[in-house]
Amino acid sequence: MIKNETKRNIFDHFNMENIHFSGRMSEIDFLKRIYNLEDMPSHDSRYENALGDIWQHTQNNYDYEGNWVFDDSRFELIGGSDDKFLIFVCEMAHPLVRPDNQQAQRIVTIVNDWLKEDGWEVFPEKEIGGGKIYEYRQTNAVQRPKESEVEHIWAEGKLRFFISHRDAHKSEAKKLGEDLKEHGVSSFVAHDSIQAMSTWKHEIMKALQTMDACICFITKDFYESEWTNQEVGYAIARGVPIYLYSVDRTDPRGFKLDTQAIKSGFPELVSCIKKDFQWNPNFKSHFIHNFIEARDGNWDYAKDQFYNLIGFDFNDKEIELIVDTFNRTDVASTNQLIPILSDAIKPLHKEHPRLREFTHYRDYLDKCILQKHSRNRYRIDRRGIIQLEGQK
Repeated sequence: MIKNETKRNIFDHFNMENIHFSGRMSEIDFLKRIYNLEDMPSHDSRYENALGDIWQHTQNNYDYEGNWVFDDSRFELIGGSDDKFLIFVCEMAHPLVRPDNQQAQRIVTIVNDWLKEDGWEVFPEKEIGGGKIYEYRQTNAVQRPKESEVEHIWAEGKLRFFISHRDAHKSEAKKLGEDLKEHGVSSFVAHDSIQAMSTWKHEIMKALQTMDACICFITKDFYESEWTNQEVGYAIARGVPIYLYSVDRTDPRGFKLDTQAIKSGFPELVSCIKKDFQWNPNFKSHFIHNFIEARDGNWDYAKDQFYNLIGFDFNDKEIELIVDTFNRTDVASTNQLIPILSDAIKPLHKEHPRLREFTHYRDYLDKCILQKHSRNRYRIDRRGIIQLEGQK
């Protein structure tokens, strides 16, 4: 796994040497080689998709700064998959994008200098028209299993978390995995997730090689097992997020001894996961989908689903979708989300650090969601309807 820090360092190096991502191509032409811009959201409400948005800000009125795409969450270059990042940088050195071989080679040199620590490299696969087409591969690393080899381990479209635990606490670890399902996470709990007749060591290794994060289910006996210690070591080597979930207030040891353990329970764990993975479109969309569906449930369930949105940062399109969900009246029954616009925060929800300063749900909705829209200025009127300022 390529660390986000490595990706950021590569992009910072490009900026330092004034290397623009699209080379001799227009920015739209370059991006269309990799992405379907017409199927991607716009950050400008005047346009239906990213194609119109980017045209407006890079051709019609050039007000995007430099290599803006590096930090645009739609393209998932920093927080997305390694494949997306590597395809992008290989394309930067393509002869049609960068016909000057010396410039292309400089890009490859920068990329490889930073990637080698994470066990990856970009290499010339073939030549065309005097230039080189680049691909990528792992170096000095165990090859990642194919998706077909792990489809029985992980649920499709969810984050993949390996829960490292002692055998004696398997049932509690399994319960944690079940709870995480409601938060867009698929969990691997050794001895419970392994199929019959499979070689358990191989299954554990495949899970470790393909996990997105590791949860250490820390108990007093956690560090007495060579297996849990090796699992934590593997997670450290891969550079994935590690959550030290201390269920009996045991402190971390080893390389992670200086890391703060999660000791206040499940809500704190979920909050940490949201912070690390809100860039993941499948993860965030899971919560937004559940919130939308809650309008047809009951009031208490609706509040719980709104509570699950706490801690996320939303882009303009997502904020507009949340507003539309509150305002929808074309459903057969009452919109169960309406009480959120007037009710006080439930005592259980009030324990969330982000909600402690607020009295009503609408306070958080207004300050932390609606006011984050880059252009629209929303207000909640006395009727419990969210409107743009100036509307009646």
